[in-house]
Amino acid sequence: MEIRRCQPVALTYTEMREFGNFVLTGGEVTAVGLDARIREAWSLVLAVSDGCLVGTAALKNPDAAYQRRVFENAKAHLSLEDFPLELGWVLVSKEHRGHGVSGKLVDALLDGVTLGVYSTSRSDNVPMHRTLQRFDFMQHGQSYPSKQNRKALLSLFLRAART
Repeated sequence: MEIRRCQPVALTYTEMREFGNFVLTGGEVTAVGLDARIREAWSLVLAVSDGCLVGTAALKNPDAAYQRRVFENAKAHLSLEDFPLELGWVLVSKEHRGHGVSGKLVDALLDGVTLGVYSTSRSDNVPMHRTLQRFDFMQHGQSYPSKQNRKALLSLFLRAART
């Protein structure tokens, strides 16, 4: 399996579409504006096995209003400036889950990152919580309803800046 970290501009049009379509299969992201959000990401990671995309992750430059809403929903009364990046779109194909792929994706993304990072995860996604905790993310605030999936609750995780 190849883990590839890149800037969005390094992706071909086809790779960009494949990345976006893969992210949408997780059912946690809205398609509206996704292409633009991918292009504006700080960094992307792709896991490829036998020529097929089997995992994605990104460090995103979140929209200020979205970030504020996330922190308010979680009742996290912290400085948003301390967490300028969002870890997201971490998705692994069903066939490759349980083999440490999410950890490899997150490791590749966070390598050398000194800025504070936040992430949200469904409250029932224990494997993702374990991955986040392995990379020093701590759950913060209260769980809140997902805008995309009203039946799900989201939890906020934070990783402080590194010196």
